[in-house]
Amino acid sequence: MKRKLSAKEYTYVASMLFGLFFGAGNLIFPVHLGQMAGSNVWLAILGLLITGVGLPLLGVAALGISRSAGLFDLSSKVSRPYAMFFTCALYLTIGPFFAIPRCATTSFTVGLEQVLPQNGNTTIYLLLFSVAFFAAALFFALRPGKILTWVGKILTPCFLVFLAILVVVVLATPGVSVAEVTPLGGYADQPFFTGFLEGYNTMDALASLAFGIIVVQVIRDLGVEEPSAVAGSTVRAGIFSCLFMALIYIAVTLAGTQSRGVLEASENGGTALAQIAQHYLGTAGLFILAATVTLACLKTAVGLITSCAETFTALFPKGPKYRTWAVIFSLISLLLANLGLNAIIAYSLPVLMFLYPLSIALIALALLGKFFGHDRTVYCWTMGFTLIAAIYDFVVALPAGVYNTINGDAIKAFGAAYLPFAKLGLGWVCPTLIGAAIGLLRQTVYYDRYVKTAYAGSPLQYHFGRTTHQLYGSKWGIVGLGNIGRSVARVAEALGCRIAYTSTSGVVREEPYPEKPLDELLRWADVVSVHAPLNDRTRNLIGARELALMKPSAILINVARGGIVDEAALAAALDAGRLAGAGLDVFTHEPLEAGNPLLSVREPDRLLLSPHNAWSPVEAIEILVECIARNIRDFYTPQNQ
Repeated sequence: MKRKLSAKEYTYVASMLFGLFFGAGNLIFPVHLGQMAGSNVWLAILGLLITGVGLPLLGVAALGISRSAGLFDLSSKVSRPYAMFFTCALYLTIGPFFAIPRCATTSFTVGLEQVLPQNGNTTIYLLLFSVAFFAAALFFALRPGKILTWVGKILTPCFLVFLAILVVVVLATPGVSVAEVTPLGGYADQPFFTGFLEGYNTMDALASLAFGIIVVQVIRDLGVEEPSAVAGSTVRAGIFSCLFMALIYIAVTLAGTQSRGVLEASENGGTALAQIAQHYLGTAGLFILAATVTLACLKTAVGLITSCAETFTALFPKGPKYRTWAVIFSLISLLLANLGLNAIIAYSLPVLMFLYPLSIALIALALLGKFFGHDRTVYCWTMGFTLIAAIYDFVVALPAGVYNTINGDAIKAFGAAYLPFAKLGLGWVCPTLIGAAIGLLRQTVYYDRYVKTAYAGSPLQYHFGRTTHQLYGSKWGIVGLGNIGRSVARVAEALGCRIAYTSTSGVVREEPYPEKPLDELLRWADVVSVHAPLNDRTRNLIGARELALMKPSAILINVARGGIVDEAALAAALDAGRLAGAGLDVFTHEPLEAGNPLLSVREPDRLLLSPHNAWSPVEAIEILVECIARNIRDFYTPQNQ
């Protein structure tokens, strides 16, 4: 019987997900949006809800539906090097570079700064506060235990109660009608798209790719094992959590708009929130808000330090241990926190403009993957085109000093001319769609699987689901040009291939094909076939270094002896996308030993294996028997006969 979560369990999972998402950015940016949007607040809210609520929900759903084991696993569908880059970039963004420092600066801005003497040295105060903040965060991060549970169960509800009181008071005593508030900045002309981009600042879509697997694991721990049930439960828990988040966003945003009746628009949401609390609830309200926000941000910082340290420990198993990573990330966060809240927001914007298109594209591919079989080609083309546009968005969003130094106006003008929606900050949309289209057009359906699952009963005689390639015109490199290698060369040449070889014996002969050193041959060839004997010269002839020289589009074939190719290195190259495919008929140990890395290649369709039977066609055996018989006969036949 399929196990389902109870209503109580759904509430538990949804509240946990809400706690993971809800941080400093979820509070300060909606307030600031409300103050800036004015009478256009509803269009701005709609844009904010798409990126601040809709995308995080889709991110959680993507991990559940695709059944990925986490962000690295999901992004590995592009390639392992890309997965390493994207995972590191995302975790550093939601971790020590921006999100964790923002926890400290938001706490300071909302709390301590508001009660300091106006002529005091704010820089020193921020430094002292951030040192204390991150000392406490590191203390708890190095001693994970019940503290996070306690804070989550006690502190977050208290914070929400206080926030509810503040919002109700503001909305119940409006200083001005929303329709009377003049929109400012981009909200005057493009409120929807400005709100859409403001949602980037919450970083929740990025966080969803990091936190989604936590939800999946919790659901499995509750006894839900069937994959479709896990996916369904993940989506439903995400919906409950995100609906609650949406209600908070709407309420806080409207409170920010209403505050414009008595307050001027602030330079950031932290200052706005503090001023609103002080105006409506007096000094006591300010202190209560400061204490609650500080502790809530401390909880978030502890969670992010822990998550980032655990992730980097897993990504780099031979590198620093968890405690070292936690200390490193705390120190980096401490340094960056002292730039101040405005600076952190300003410097984070280009990075978010870069990462969000990549995240949106990856989420979309994961959700729609079943329609194209999660084909790597589609992933690569889509993410490649998105990456180009994301770099453009990154450059355009750079701070003025850097932007002017690199002649950003020229780059911006180019994008405005050739990238639709670039002026709206959405220049990535069309390149992403084009990349996806090209990827879909070039996909290579696994015809064997198609025949076995869908061909029977089909009205079509032919099926061209994926592009195939011919040997004609390709470069075939032969390792070992003996009798077998020479025969292979003749056949490949007849098929229109360009032939080159490398000698493994050291014997120099006159051959009709050019001879190349092994390294040069590997760089040159589209297909490399091995036909050499196993000896001291050829043992592990093709290892990790040699495989790295080959084209990512190349194919390796070994029908000689298993010990010539390093099997572990070959499996790693296939998993990393450094090789298009391989075919092996021979192995170091025959039969294969259990645990051989070739048996656990991530994409088995890229590796063709046969049990040392390439010589086994009946016709070949007959020729072999005839050859043996002839040799025996010739041996016993006198030469003069």
